[in-house]
Amino acid sequence: MQLCQCHRCILNAITCHDGTEIQGKYLSDWNKRKHLTESRNPSILSLMQSNNNPSSPAGPESNETSSLSPTSEDKSETQCDSTSENDLEAEPTSISQGSSMLQPYRMTTNHFTHISLPCGYYITQSMDSWIKWFLGLKGIKDAIESWARDVNKSNNNNIINIQNGRGWKEISWDYDSNGSRGALKLCFSLFVDWFNPRHNKLAGKQQSTGIVALACLNLPPRLRNKLAHVFVAGIMPGPLAPNMTTISHLLQWLVDNLSKLKGLMKIPTFKKPEG
Repeated sequence: MQLCQCHRCILNAITCHDGTEIQGKYLSDWNKRKHLTESRNPSILSLMQSNNNPSSPAGPESNETSSLSPTSEDKSETQCDSTSENDLEAEPTSISQGSSMLQPYRMTTNHFTHISLPCGYYITQSMDSWIKWFLGLKGIKDAIESWARDVNKSNNNNIINIQNGRGWKEISWDYDSNGSRGALKLCFSLFVDWFNPRHNKLAGKQQSTGIVALACLNLPPRLRNKLAHVFVAGIMPGPLAPNMTTISHLLQWLVDNLSKLKGLMKIPTFKKPEG
């Protein structure tokens, strides 16, 4: 409850605990705000006065006003109360749009704020260094040469391996046959597939991560697809599988790397470190 000293409540007197009298009346916040609004609007005040005295003759306006208007001291108190209420009501709209309180950070027109975007990294490794490591393993060169002899001894009518096929035999090598004695003539198969790192759960998140791998076809089948002998060329980032255009761009670097290895080159092995 708050003390209201409007033009109507000022006619009442309230006795305090110490015996003093205060002009006004205790009202709720809503009623006090309503009375203050009526006091600030003279049209409402005149309408209320005419409704309260419908049969009274029209007397001097100064006498009626003097009988209802509060004293000068009460006017100042009423004016202070109404001002405080106005400040409370007008506070949300007192901040202009150009105020610094509405700007979370300083804005400059000649400075471009860098906006970072999430990107997926395509992880790759060099095939040149992997071949040197691969042929440096113990038993790899011997397994390649022994399997080639077994394929050559087999009947040509029976295809037991890809090396018996016509496509393998018709491969043209870009080096002189005289200097290719003892060359391994390595061939690789390309494997591209996608898997779900979320363990293929239908109720979970569906994501696709691709893998690009190469397997040496010169090895016997029992060693060819072992994880230790497979060259992981790259891992395609998710969460979705790329389209044909994106796959072509991702494999372009691998094709360029294989083109550099095409031809006769000297690589150290386990038994021949000099190459």
